[in-house]
Amino acid sequence: MKIEESIIESCVNQIENDEHFFQESITQLRKTQQDFFNHLQSESFLLSPEENDHLLGLLFVLFWTTKGVEKKIRGNKWSQIEDAWWAQLEAVKGLSEFMDLAFKELKEEDLLAFVEDSLAELEDDFLTRSGREFIAVKCVSLIQYFENYHLS
Repeated sequence: MKIEESIIESCVNQIENDEHFFQESITQLRKTQQDFFNHLQSESFLLSPEENDHLLGLLFVLFWTTKGVEKKIRGNKWSQIEDAWWAQLEAVKGLSEFMDLAFKELKEEDLLAFVEDSLAELEDDFLTRSGREFIAVKCVSLIQYFENYHLS
Protein backbone atom coordinates (compact mmCIF):
# COMPACT_ATOMS: atom_id res chain seq x y z
CA MET A 1 0.00 0.00 0.00
CA LYS A 2 1.40 3.38 -0.94
CA ILE A 3 0.55 6.37 1.22
CA GLU A 4 -0.32 9.30 -1.02
CA GLU A 5 0.71 12.89 -0.38
CA SER A 6 -2.95 13.94 -0.10
CA ILE A 7 -3.42 11.63 2.91
CA ILE A 8 -0.33 13.10 4.57
CA GLU A 9 -1.54 16.66 3.89
CA SER A 10 -4.96 15.83 5.30
CA CYS A 11 -3.39 14.61 8.52
CA VAL A 12 -1.12 17.64 8.81
CA ASN A 13 -4.08 19.98 8.21
CA GLN A 14 -6.09 18.17 10.89
CA ILE A 15 -3.25 18.63 13.38
CA GLU A 16 -2.71 22.29 12.49
CA ASN A 17 -6.42 23.14 12.69
CA ASP A 18 -7.45 21.14 15.75
CA GLU A 19 -5.06 21.11 18.70
CA HIS A 20 -7.59 19.20 20.81
CA PHE A 21 -7.74 16.41 18.19
CA PHE A 22 -3.95 16.19 18.18
CA GLN A 23 -3.62 16.09 21.97
CA GLU A 24 -6.39 13.49 22.35
CA SER A 25 -4.92 11.40 19.56
CA ILE A 26 -1.42 11.54 21.06
CA THR A 27 -2.81 10.45 24.43
CA GLN A 28 -4.53 7.49 22.79
CA LEU A 29 -1.45 6.65 20.72
CA ARG A 30 0.71 6.65 23.86
CA LYS A 31 -1.70 4.13 25.40
CA THR A 32 -1.86 1.79 22.41
CA GLN A 33 1.86 2.03 21.67
CA GLN A 34 3.06 2.21 25.27
CA ASP A 35 6.26 0.17 24.78
CA PHE A 36 7.27 2.23 21.74
CA PHE A 37 6.73 5.54 23.53
CA ASN A 38 8.44 4.34 26.70
CA HIS A 39 11.50 3.51 24.58
CA LEU A 40 11.26 6.89 22.88
CA GLN A 41 10.91 8.70 26.19
CA SER A 42 14.00 6.95 27.55
CA GLU A 43 15.99 8.67 24.78
CA SER A 44 14.16 12.00 24.77
CA PHE A 45 16.91 13.68 26.80
CA LEU A 46 18.89 13.75 23.55
CA LEU A 47 16.47 16.31 22.11
CA SER A 48 15.47 19.82 23.08
CA PRO A 49 11.80 20.25 24.04
CA GLU A 50 11.12 21.80 20.61
CA GLU A 51 12.84 18.92 18.81
CA ASN A 52 10.91 16.42 20.92
CA ASP A 53 7.60 18.11 20.00
CA HIS A 54 8.63 18.06 16.34
CA LEU A 55 9.41 14.35 16.52
CA LEU A 56 6.10 13.65 18.22
CA GLY A 57 4.21 15.46 15.46
CA LEU A 58 6.06 13.55 12.74
CA LEU A 59 5.51 10.22 14.45
CA PHE A 60 1.83 10.99 14.81
CA VAL A 61 1.54 11.66 11.07
CA LEU A 62 3.37 8.40 10.31
CA PHE A 63 1.17 6.38 12.66
CA TRP A 64 -2.05 8.03 11.50
CA THR A 65 -1.43 7.83 7.74
CA THR A 66 -0.34 4.18 7.86
CA LYS A 67 -3.07 3.18 10.30
CA GLY A 68 -0.22 2.03 12.52
CA VAL A 69 -2.21 3.27 15.50
CA GLU A 70 -4.24 0.08 15.29
CA LYS A 71 -1.30 -2.35 15.38
CA LYS A 72 1.08 -2.74 18.28
CA ILE A 73 4.76 -2.32 17.46
CA ARG A 74 6.89 -5.32 18.40
CA GLY A 75 9.98 -4.14 20.23
CA ASN A 76 12.46 -6.73 18.97
CA LYS A 77 11.59 -6.15 15.31
CA TRP A 78 11.59 -2.39 15.83
CA SER A 79 14.99 -2.49 17.55
CA GLN A 80 16.57 -4.48 14.72
CA ILE A 81 15.33 -2.02 12.13
CA GLU A 82 16.38 1.01 14.14
CA ASP A 83 19.85 -0.43 14.83
CA ALA A 84 20.33 -1.06 11.11
CA TRP A 85 19.39 2.54 10.25
CA TRP A 86 21.75 3.92 12.90
CA ALA A 87 24.52 1.87 11.29
CA GLN A 88 23.56 3.29 7.89
CA LEU A 89 23.70 6.85 9.23
CA GLU A 90 27.19 6.22 10.59
CA ALA A 91 28.30 4.77 7.24
CA VAL A 92 27.28 7.78 5.10
CA LYS A 93 28.42 11.40 4.96
CA GLY A 94 25.50 13.18 6.55
CA LEU A 95 21.76 13.40 6.60
CA SER A 96 21.34 14.07 2.89
CA GLU A 97 23.09 10.82 1.94
CA PHE A 98 21.15 9.01 4.66
CA MET A 99 17.84 10.19 3.20
CA ASP A 100 19.01 9.28 -0.33
CA LEU A 101 19.67 5.77 0.94
CA ALA A 102 16.23 5.63 2.57
CA PHE A 103 14.62 6.64 -0.73
CA LYS A 104 16.50 3.81 -2.46
CA GLU A 105 15.63 1.20 0.18
CA LEU A 106 11.99 2.01 0.96
CA LYS A 107 8.82 2.30 -1.10
CA GLU A 108 6.94 5.01 0.79
CA GLU A 109 8.41 7.95 -1.10
CA ASP A 110 5.76 10.47 -0.05
CA LEU A 111 6.25 9.67 3.65
CA LEU A 112 10.01 9.92 3.23
CA ALA A 113 9.67 13.25 1.40
CA PHE A 114 7.45 14.52 4.21
CA VAL A 115 10.10 13.59 6.78
CA GLU A 116 12.93 15.02 4.68
CA ASP A 117 11.07 18.29 4.16
CA SER A 118 10.33 18.57 7.87
CA LEU A 119 14.06 18.31 8.61
CA ALA A 120 15.17 20.96 6.11
CA GLU A 121 17.34 23.71 7.52
CA LEU A 122 15.54 27.03 7.88
CA GLU A 123 16.41 30.44 9.28
CA ASP A 124 15.88 30.62 13.04
CA ASP A 125 15.88 26.85 13.06
CA PHE A 126 15.39 25.01 16.34
CA LEU A 127 16.66 21.67 15.00
CA THR A 128 20.27 20.81 15.76
CA ARG A 129 22.33 18.52 13.56
CA SER A 130 22.14 15.70 16.10
CA GLY A 131 18.41 16.34 16.57
CA ARG A 132 17.83 16.09 12.82
CA GLU A 133 19.74 12.82 12.67
CA PHE A 134 17.90 11.36 15.66
CA ILE A 135 14.52 12.31 14.24
CA ALA A 136 15.43 11.01 10.77
CA VAL A 137 16.50 7.61 12.10
CA LYS A 138 13.35 7.27 14.22
CA CYS A 139 11.06 8.24 11.34
CA VAL A 140 12.81 6.18 8.65
CA SER A 141 12.86 3.19 11.00
CA LEU A 142 9.14 3.55 11.64
CA ILE A 143 8.40 3.80 7.92
CA GLN A 144 10.37 0.63 7.28
CA TYR A 145 8.65 -1.12 10.18
CA PHE A 146 5.25 -0.25 8.72
CA GLU A 147 6.34 -1.33 5.24
CA ASN A 148 7.59 -4.67 6.56
CA TYR A 149 4.79 -5.52 8.95
CA HIS A 150 1.67 -3.40 8.38
CA LEU A 151 1.44 -2.08 4.83
CA SER A 152 2.11 -5.22 2.84
